[in-house]
Amino acid sequence: MSERYVLWLIGLMFVVVAAATVPAAIWSGTSDRVGRFVYDYQTLITGLLAVAAAALAVWQARRTDEKSNARHTQILELSLRADRLRVERATKPLAEELALSFKKLEHLWTIFPKDRPRKEHRTFIRINAYHLLSLHQTIAAMLNDRAVEDCLPLFDGPLYGSITKLKSILDDTATLIADVAEFEDLGSYSDADMFASDERLIDGQDQIALFIQNSRGFEIIAGMRKLAAEYAVDA
Repeated sequence: MSERYVLWLIGLMFVVVAAATVPAAIWSGTSDRVGRFVYDYQTLITGLLAVAAAALAVWQARRTDEKSNARHTQILELSLRADRLRVERATKPLAEELALSFKKLEHLWTIFPKDRPRKEHRTFIRINAYHLLSLHQTIAAMLNDRAVEDCLPLFDGPLYGSITKLKSILDDTATLIADVAEFEDLGSYSDADMFASDERLIDGQDQIALFIQNSRGFEIIAGMRKLAAEYAVDA
């Protein structure tokens, strides 16, 4: 029921009541006939007034509901706007920068001596230590960026799980990769056999290989782009 219709109905009720009482008062010159008329038709008059009052109550209730719904919609839009800004900060241009780093890791994995003896794995890590360290630091910095941290509550299960897993691998390999790069620079591992027998590297080479393999990287990129699409963000 529209506001105009309700007002029109209430006005009509009063017009009907007035039309029934005012002419009698004017034409008769006495209040007896008006009183008599009101007495005879009091049920009708009361009913009309009740209908008008009910219509007014319904109209007021609907007005209240409409205002409440409008306020709820406004709050929801503000919340979605805030979430959209968080998603935009976390994915643009971060997703593309992460994708570039992951592609570099993908290239390293294609030339990693997967089918060769484990000693050759360690040699590969030594030779590429600086490159690995640079990628490790870049990816870790992006995943630990404040924008990504703020957006974590909006990530779905697979995306959150992939990021958590990769951050765990980064934490496990950070010190070792940095040390390998430093030792290589100092010439401590200039002898390949000496390098290959280093216990810390032997213990940690599988984790480093897991970092190079980057099994979570493209899951993260896909998840970020999916999230961006849901919030209409160009990532």
